[in-house]
Amino acid sequence: MQASCLLTLHKRILMVALLGVLVTGLLVSLATAIPLYQNARTSLAENNRISTQAQAAAINNLLEKYRGIARQFTSRTEIRRRLQAYQQQQLSLAEIRAFTQPRLADAMRISPAVDALLRLGRNGEVIAQLGQLVNPHEVNKFLRHPSSTQQYIFSGGGKMQLMITADIFDEEGEKLGQDILFFNLQELAKQLVAPTSFGEEAQQLLIHWPTRQQLVGHPLAGLKLQAVDQQLNRLQGHLSTRQQELLVRSQMSDREQLAFSAPLGSQGWTLVIQRPASLFYLSVWERLWLPFITTFCMLVLATLVMTRTLQPLIQDAREQSLQDSLTGLANRNQLEQTLERRVALARHQSKRLAVIFMDLDYFKEVNDSLGHQAGDRILQLVGQRLSRLMREEDLLGRLSGDEFLILVDTSQDRGTAERLATRIIQAIQEPFQLEQQLINLGASLGISHFPEDGLEARDLIRRADLAMYQAKQEGRNNWKTFTRKLDPRTS
Repeated sequence: MQASCLLTLHKRILMVALLGVLVTGLLVSLATAIPLYQNARTSLAENNRISTQAQAAAINNLLEKYRGIARQFTSRTEIRRRLQAYQQQQLSLAEIRAFTQPRLADAMRISPAVDALLRLGRNGEVIAQLGQLVNPHEVNKFLRHPSSTQQYIFSGGGKMQLMITADIFDEEGEKLGQDILFFNLQELAKQLVAPTSFGEEAQQLLIHWPTRQQLVGHPLAGLKLQAVDQQLNRLQGHLSTRQQELLVRSQMSDREQLAFSAPLGSQGWTLVIQRPASLFYLSVWERLWLPFITTFCMLVLATLVMTRTLQPLIQDAREQSLQDSLTGLANRNQLEQTLERRVALARHQSKRLAVIFMDLDYFKEVNDSLGHQAGDRILQLVGQRLSRLMREEDLLGRLSGDEFLILVDTSQDRGTAERLATRIIQAIQEPFQLEQQLINLGASLGISHFPEDGLEARDLIRRADLAMYQAKQEGRNNWKTFTRKLDPRTS
């Protein structure tokens, strides 16, 4: 009987304790309802901003890729020299056109994103025109009344093209002319119309403030070009004060939209993702229907899921910005950044290093005869073969086309770079097996040394490039070390 009473007492104490916990939890939940709402709203808004920034980073990488392609067209040494000769009246307009047109056509063939190209002289005369323009009339108006903007979107015939301009300079920094490239928007459209974590009713707006143009992407409606929504003009002021969230009224309906924005870093671009405000606040209130502990656990879970969802996107964007998509080697960005770091370290620690600039011989003939797909496979095989020759401390990368760059640590032995160059030539001379064919290539290499040939990364690359051209002129399939007489700036 006593045990039964004691058991009943224990049950009552347990029930009272549980009731106390429930009442306390209820009171705490009621007391923290407003802060919880604010925290939930802030958390959801932050996740939306992170998603917007991740998407903006991916789009910015694509635009940077386009600008990089434009810079590559202007950096072709021999074409630039001929343009300089034309400006000095050593060549006629017909002669410079006959020289430039086929070489730019070759460059366009390895850049499928480029639909059309115009090369203008210093006075605006057309030196080369390639490809098809979606709106020639508007392009001609732009050429007659040029503006300071370096980017513009043209539309016509149901298609759109992004114009990117790049000035051409001689070695003294004097402007020789300008390249105007017109990129198709296929890759950009895929990113802007793809479904996002914001839901099917969300739309993405890529705004170019200097031209007041905006590309509007929606999973169902596709991609459209419009003038900037007047409601979004306030975004410029908000961005200057780091406010990345704005309540606007949609042009298509009276529904209020919550706009999340992220600048793309340069050239006046901003990404805006709009979603109905009602859906946003509904998402916030749904987090309050559950008990406090459940809501807290769901917030933690949502944060983990969101973090794991965004981490691959950010990682992919970073890898795309540092890795060559064709060969898997380091790309120009990674090579230049790594070389700058190594030069700074070598300068501080009095170490030595070398840069090897390699260009494949006879690759164009292979590319023209077998096609770009075969050419791409050859580049991959070249990258694999070169990788086997590298030491752990060396860095191999692909600059563009059939140009490769190697950063070599020569602290122990200055001749390391020259011996590596010899092994590379021997390796490239071995035939490449491509399906049922044996492909024979060669390689011309140029070598520059730090600190003898330059104290800056860009100078080392440029002078290795000059040495490589000297190797080509002396019969190809060999290597040359930079000497001062190769660079007019040092003579």
